[in-house]
Amino acid sequence: MKKNLSNFQIGNILTISLAHMLHDSFTGFFPVMLPLLQDKIGFSLVIAGTLPIALRLPNLLNPLIGSFSDRFKLKYFIASAPVIAVASMTLMGLANNYLTLFVLLLIAGFGSTFIHVPSPVLVKKVAGDKKGLGMSFYMLGGELARSIGPLIITAAISYWTLEGVWRLIPIGFCLSLLILLKINKVERDSKAYISTYLNNDSHKEVLKYMLPIFATVTGIFFFQGLMKQALVTFLPTYMKSTGSTIFVSSIALSIMQFAGAVGTFTAGTISDFIGRKNALLIMAVLSPILMILYTYSSGYLALVLLSLLGFFMFFSHPIILAYVHDKDTNRQSFVNGVYMTINFVVASFASFAVGFLGDKLDLITTFRIGGYLAFGMIPVVLAMKNKASESTMR
Repeated sequence: MKKNLSNFQIGNILTISLAHMLHDSFTGFFPVMLPLLQDKIGFSLVIAGTLPIALRLPNLLNPLIGSFSDRFKLKYFIASAPVIAVASMTLMGLANNYLTLFVLLLIAGFGSTFIHVPSPVLVKKVAGDKKGLGMSFYMLGGELARSIGPLIITAAISYWTLEGVWRLIPIGFCLSLLILLKINKVERDSKAYISTYLNNDSHKEVLKYMLPIFATVTGIFFFQGLMKQALVTFLPTYMKSTGSTIFVSSIALSIMQFAGAVGTFTAGTISDFIGRKNALLIMAVLSPILMILYTYSSGYLALVLLSLLGFFMFFSHPIILAYVHDKDTNRQSFVNGVYMTINFVVASFASFAVGFLGDKLDLITTFRIGGYLAFGMIPVVLAMKNKASESTMR
């Protein structure tokens, strides 16, 4: 029999969301630092497009890390992530070549897997029957981080210069220690959750069971990928190429990410009521239109469209995550690891494609191509079941 916690454990969920926010604030430094590093070291847009791949490369190990974390305490994985992120990201300011940047981003990527693979599983276990709302709180932490991160690194660069931002490392260490102390209670309370399924489910059985869900997620990520990577990785570079300063670009990025945070927090709750499919359909229709309109706009109108685009584009994150976790298995961290690996493969391809097209064409044309491609999400969403939990695994 399935036994879900009926109560929504808001305190524990906020702790996990805080850990997520702290980590992603530091990895959120990268888009602002990218054009400065490009000027300092000297590399093309297509080379710049390979750097986010380094950040995501450890995601290939996500299923393995998921299987490992299914059997061990999760708190050490989650607590180590902020200090790994702040150290590797800020030391990039001292880098003098592409290889050093790649290695530092690779290290940051391992820290990212340590928090992003096990933490949604903990959220599921302490969210009761309100997984959509729980994932909204969790993703809100991540989206607020990507709004806060650019502001932190912009201020740090202004005060210490690019080469001096390593001074933020002690802050990351203290925050990791705080998370380690707080996460003990979350892990202890999460043990009250009992899965529906047998303890001898093999990885092969779990993959077969989850295949329709993963196919839908892959389709959405594929068609959204170029648009999303263009914005989250190359927006400051795009704005700098059109004459904006790094300060203005980082403010615009923060505004878009803050709007995304609002969308993220709203989405999970809405999807709990109107269904994952209907909520995703709203995103699939509106976000491509807004992306295309943004590339033809300027001034305050561009800022308004960018805010709306951030709201609806990031609207999908907690919905997809809740959709994946609507189905229970006894290998939930493994499932989340596979989900993260799909995200990595598609996002890495999209990031490289943005850099390649930006060099061959230009960034504004690339942004428009991403908008038109994103319309492909509509048939994928229409083909999905409204509830991932319609079938059960026995």
